[in-house]
Amino acid sequence: MGRRICASSRDPAAGRHGHDSVGSRLAESRAHRHRGGQSDLRIASSSPFLPPSAVAPAWSARDRDDLLAAIRDAKSDGLDPADYHLASIERTSDPEQRDILVTDAFFLLASHLLSGRVDPESIEPMWCLTPRADDLVAALETALELHEVRAAIMCMPPAHPEYAALRRWLAAYRRIDAAGGWPKIDAKKSLRLGDRGPLVAQLAARLAASGDLPKASDEFDADLDRAVRRFQSLQGLEPDGVVGPRTRAELNIEPAARVRQIELNLERWRWLPADLGDPHALINIPAFSLVVTEHGRTVMSMRIVVGKDYLRTPIFSGDITHVVLSPYWNVPVEDDARRWVGALEIGRAVNNHLGVAEPAGADEILVAGGSAKKWPIRERDFDGFRMSRFSRDSATFGEG
Repeated sequence: MGRRICASSRDPAAGRHGHDSVGSRLAESRAHRHRGGQSDLRIASSSPFLPPSAVAPAWSARDRDDLLAAIRDAKSDGLDPADYHLASIERTSDPEQRDILVTDAFFLLASHLLSGRVDPESIEPMWCLTPRADDLVAALETALELHEVRAAIMCMPPAHPEYAALRRWLAAYRRIDAAGGWPKIDAKKSLRLGDRGPLVAQLAARLAASGDLPKASDEFDADLDRAVRRFQSLQGLEPDGVVGPRTRAELNIEPAARVRQIELNLERWRWLPADLGDPHALINIPAFSLVVTEHGRTVMSMRIVVGKDYLRTPIFSGDITHVVLSPYWNVPVEDDARRWVGALEIGRAVNNHLGVAEPAGADEILVAGGSAKKWPIRERDFDGFRMSRFSRDSATFGEG
């Protein structure tokens, strides 16, 4: 696979964007099934797995037990085992009815692990990704023939390392939640490197409880500073090491809420393509970030600008065919361009990225501070573009 770019609305840090929508759709689906609603999939009566009563059952006891074990383990992927007929399968004594339930459970669980429980287009209007797909009937036939039902189920989830990492985080946060969670941070003032006292001890205890700090103390030392910065990066915050209101708010989110965020992010990962490409550029819309990965290693990352609620960034995946480096960008008329004037006045454009345009009829704004002078503003190309910013002799990904 060539170089690819994938824009995603997921947040690897158990992010927040869109989770209410995903969670509500999952809840609606689960409520429907618990009220006795029909399965999400229909199995044709001619299916080889639904034989007439005169024919021997399609499922052996061994294969059925393997599927039941896989259903119980679905919790590790953020799914609810109760959604896959677990109680009904264990309770029924009718071989034909049990075969129907077990077969339906296999297809349900396999399809949910393969491409998610919720149709992403019902939540993201600009979703332009093709879901992962597989021949589940052929997969079940092979699994029953080789007695490898659980192995077949284990092949369905995404193979992306980020998905495996989320599964580990899910298990860890569930353990933390079961153990009573972590202490709240009561500090009203900002905490930073060099501080001491009970508030610092509280902060250290919080990070130690989540496994982000080896041991707690009442001194804001280098170890605590590194732990805070790492936590901030994980949450999409500026990693400045200062525990202010935003960092404190993230630290005080309960483990149960983190568990739910991770479960919803696992669902989002199941919506993504099977192959992102190597190398690939992954855009995380809620985190305003782009990360370039090559051979499983991050080689570049940067902050980006994304769409707004009324003009959203589309979710797509495709091959990168060309890159425009440092394109011109004119300040929109509706934008409050006074924020750009500050950059022009302080050092006459930071890093020479901004310049004053002189075309006739250009939009003009008042210079900050009430000056009567008016400047039209436009972003200009980098004058000193450095190829050393890239890992190859020929540029693959642009920075603009």
